Amino acid sequence: MTNRRHPTSETAQPDRLFDNNSHDQESGRDRSESFAVIAAVSAVTVALTLWLIALLLPQAETLLEMAFILAMTAGISGLGIGFVIGWALPRRIHTADEAAADEVDEEENSEEEKLFGYIIDSMEGGVMTTSADGMVTSFNGVAEKTLGRQSKSVVGRHFGAVFPDAPENAQIRRMIHSALCDHRTFSSVEVSAALPSGGQVSLGVTISPLRGGDGPHQGLVILFKNLAELKRLRERVEQTDQLASLGRLSAGMAHEIRNPLGSLHGLVELIGEDLEPDDPRWRYIHTILNTIDQLNELVENLLEFAQPPIGDREPHDVRTIVRHCVEMCRLDTGDKEVEVEYDQPEQPIYVTADRERLGRAMINILRNAFQATPEGGTVRTVVRRAPSARADSSEHVVIEVRNTGSYVSPVDREKLFTPFFTTRPGGTGLGLPIAQQIISAHDGVVELDSDPDRGTTFHVFLPVAFVGTGNATSDREQGTIA
Repeated sequence: MTNRRHPTSETAQPDRLFDNNSHDQESGRDRSESFAVIAAVSAVTVALTLWLIALLLPQAETLLEMAFILAMTAGISGLGIGFVIGWALPRRIHTADEAAADEVDEEENSEEEKLFGYIIDSMEGGVMTTSADGMVTSFNGVAEKTLGRQSKSVVGRHFGAVFPDAPENAQIRRMIHSALCDHRTFSSVEVSAALPSGGQVSLGVTISPLRGGDGPHQGLVILFKNLAELKRLRERVEQTDQLASLGRLSAGMAHEIRNPLGSLHGLVELIGEDLEPDDPRWRYIHTILNTIDQLNELVENLLEFAQPPIGDREPHDVRTIVRHCVEMCRLDTGDKEVEVEYDQPEQPIYVTADRERLGRAMINILRNAFQATPEGGTVRTVVRRAPSARADSSEHVVIEVRNTGSYVSPVDREKLFTPFFTTRPGGTGLGLPIAQQIISAHDGVVELDSDPDRGTTFHVFLPVAFVGTGNATSDREQGTIA
């Protein structure tokens, strides 16, 4: 049923009219042929009559015999023509009309099948129908994409060809079996289904009996939708709620902690003033001061995480923002040798942004990449344009930050943007959550790919701002990167 080209109503109607005209023409030809048969039989009958007259009439001796011969030959001629007109001709015309009607019915059935296939393939969700004995009768294109199976490999086979006997398919197999045997209906049930690739997909499934015009059970209609995107949206909403609650809590804690820390820092410095430069207690003083500085950094991160993500936004050339952030992070690497690569297009790419906050997000991502890169590794940053999948934007800018020598496992990948999760000793676990928060506030998305051989790549997607001459904020190039 799927992958078939179905005519639209505009194109199908002329074809239908053309087919009806063809049937009328064929019926007319059949009638013309019938009348030709009448003419031929009549001609033969007349010729036979004339031959009999020519043969028998000279032998008649009286006028009465001549009249008898003429009457007899006329009667034979009339019987022949009457047989053709009264019996043979109606049967031939009736047979021709029945054949034409059968062809019309076949064409109408064909059109109905095409329309049914067109409707099935036009539906947004997956559609699968079965016969009463569980054989698959249709399998639309969305079903192919969702379940990873071709219609030609499952249509005409048992539904087990679509949902084989596997633990992931146990629930949906029970549902289909119950619907076939007990004529039960299931509505919007969340189930899992095994994929040929070895993974699984989460589906929202509705199963209804397929009934004919006279009411008997003829099979099932199975509708299903991939719930992966819905689950991702649900997780994002939950994460947003959690971050909002955590942000409010963090802001209150940070304000309560920052003031005492300032006092402690000042008191420790006063104690140090009374010590000689070579006093061994300076080691304790430095340890206390470094610890206070670390706590202050944590407090500042908490406040940044809790505050509104962006202020006033203006069009900025994103190349300049990213280039400046790369240069700053390169200078923070200290003695570690890291190769830095940067690539950008020649033409400006504008985004509507709070320059300071977007720069902060990029510094957090770049700093994470530099810290994860081992000695002699490479951090490569690429800025480029790409088509957008969103309806409100025709293009977006992609910022790729790739570092070699590091790998993020799937388990850690799920937690990477969770506040306070870190795999680095001494890390606060707030840099990437803050970056994600800022980028989301700019209508953007940040994603992560990681491979043991190729390393780790952050992808930042931001909508492109189309501005006229003079509308963009002037951004000056900030240094060069070797």
